[in-house]
Parts: sequence; C-alpha cells; structure tokens
Amino acid sequence: MADPDPAVTTSCLYAVSRTTGPDTPAGSAPAAGPAVDPAEAARRAIASLTLTEPGLLLDPDPAANEWGATAVGFHTWFHAPDPGVLHTSVTADGLTIDITATPGILTVDTGDGRRQTCHHTVPYRNPDGVNAPSPYCGHTWEHTGEYTVTATRTWNVSWTAAGRSGTDTVTRPAGTRAITVIELVSVLTEPDR
Repeated sequence: MADPDPAVTTSCLYAVSRTTGPDTPAGSAPAAGPAVDPAEAARRAIASLTLTEPGLLLDPDPAANEWGATAVGFHTWFHAPDPGVLHTSVTADGLTIDITATPGILTVDTGDGRRQTCHHTVPYRNPDGVNAPSPYCGHTWEHTGEYTVTATRTWNVSWTAAGRSGTDTVTRPAGTRAITVIELVSVLTEPDR
C-alpha cells in the first residue's frame, strides 16, 4: 500500500481539529460528544420509570355488601383515581433527561373475556338506588363465578435531552381486583297477600 498523500492528511486533521471550536489549538483532540443517542437513553429511562397508580375501585364495592359479591346483571362501575402528571429528571449515560408522564386511557380486562377501554372514569353516583350503567367505564357479568379484574394504564411520555426531544407511550399495571358474581333469587314469602 502506498504512503498517504501528506497534503490530504494535513487537510483532514485540520478539518477535525476545527470542529472543536475556533479557539482550540491545531492538533488538539476533538471534544467528546455524547457517547449514546439521547433517544435511546430516554427510552431506557422511561422503561425504568416508576409510575404510581392509586388502584382500581369497583363501585358499588362488592366487598362492602352482605354477600361480599356482585350479582349477575348488576352494573359495576370501574373507577381509577387520577394519578396525576409526573415531572422528573433522570441522569443516564451522562445525559440529563427531563421527563413528563401524563396518564392516558385505562384498559380493564373484566376476567370474562371482555375488555373495556376507558378514556374517563368516575366514582359511583346513584342516589336513586337504581341499577344504572356507568356513563364511562363499567361492566355487567352474565354468569356466576370468580373473576379477576385487571386494569392497565397507558401513559403518554415526553422527554428532552441534549437538545433533542421526543414522545413515547408506556403501559403499566393500574390495579387488580378479585370479584365474586352470584345469582340473586327473590322468594315470595306470603303468596296470598
């Protein structure tokens, strides 16, 4: 292999040393840039982020009645209190990453093969004592049995690091509740009245 042309080598060295700034002497080592892609560092930071959920509420609470259960055909409302927006800064791979996580939709697996996507939830409000469906997020079981209700929340996450920014979504557990569904039968005790 032939020796490199000294003019080309000098020209390349000059161009590299100039990228460090106009006050850097020729022949100095270039400044080290970020060792990692900010987007990749942000993805790793978001994946390890702790997002606290207040839990899933069933309204009216089946555990609070005399049977400790709900009944076939009775409306149960799902309510997950708003966990609030999380603002945090994380240092990862030498980068400071500013993260904002906003709670999004709640997905509820009702344990009987159905799934609800809830954009909004409210606590049970039924002053008339009428078995009313939730206006936003609820369920009615059609069969007796033991069910596990599992909720997950999708969080919308934005980040900034090293002059870059981006968005992502993560899904995290939002609560699990066991529920017993029974059949209520009315009995006529005084048929002649």
